[in-house]
Amino acid sequence: MLQRTREFLTLILLALLPFHALLVTVLTKHLLGAGHAPIAALSVWKEALLCVLLVIAMGEIVTMWMRLRKKDREEFLKFDALDLIILATALVAVLVSAFTKTGLGSFLFGVRYDLLAPVAFLILRRVPWSASFVSSARTLLLTIGALVSLLALASLFLPFTFFTQLGYSDLHSLYIPGQPIAAFQLIGESAIRRVQGPMSGPNQLGLWLLLPLALAVFETMRWVRARVFNDRFWRSLLLVLLFSATLFFTFSRSASLNLATLSLSSF
Repeated sequence: MLQRTREFLTLILLALLPFHALLVTVLTKHLLGAGHAPIAALSVWKEALLCVLLVIAMGEIVTMWMRLRKKDREEFLKFDALDLIILATALVAVLVSAFTKTGLGSFLFGVRYDLLAPVAFLILRRVPWSASFVSSARTLLLTIGALVSLLALASLFLPFTFFTQLGYSDLHSLYIPGQPIAAFQLIGESAIRRVQGPMSGPNQLGLWLLLPLALAVFETMRWVRARVFNDRFWRSLLLVLLFSATLFFTFSRSASLNLATLSLSSF
C-alpha cells in the first residue's frame, strides 16, 4: 500500500513539476491581479509533496530494516559508489554556498535547494520501484517532454500580449523583486528569444529536457540495434528531433555542456 501510494505521488510530481512556474504565475494573477510577484505559499507545493514522499519512503526503509536479520542490516545500509558521488556533489554545493552567499539566511536558502534533491535521491533509491511504475514514468516523461517542447517552440512566435495576459512580466530577460517573472529572455540587444516554455528560465528548461531526450535517444537506438523501423522507432526519432530543437533554442550553455558530457559517457 505504501509503495503504491509513493509511486502514485511520484508520478503526480513528475507530471506537474515542469509546469510549476506557469501554474504559480497564472494562479497569482488570478488571485491578486496583474503585476504581482509569485505568491510564496503557492511555490512550496513541490517541496511539500516531496516531503510526503520522503516520509513514506523512510517508513518503508525502517520497516525493511526491522525485518532483516542482524547480519544483513549492515549490508542494507552500505553506501555504494553512486551514493558517494551524490554526497560529494552535495558537499561541493554546500561549500560553494558558504563562499558565495552573504548572511546566514541567504546561505540556508541556497543550501535548501542544493541539498534537497541529493538527500531525496539518497533516500528514494533505497526503496523498491515496480516495473509498472518505471514504464509509466518513462511514458509520462516523454509525453510531458513533448508538450513542454511544443509550448516552448510556440513561444518563439506568440505575441508579447499573450504572456502578459497569463500574468507574466511585460519585461524580458530580467527579474525585478516584487514583480512577475518574464516569459522569455532575449539574446543581448537582439530580438532573438531564448525559450523557457512553462519553466522559469532557459537554463532550467534546457537541463530538464536532458531527461526526456536521453530516454528518447535510448528508445531510438534500441530499435536501430534491433533493425526494426516501425512506428515506435519513428515516434522516438521524432521526439529526439523535437527535444533537440527545443534545447537548441534555449541557447543554454550549461545544458549544452551537460548534453556533451552525457553523449561522451554513452560511448
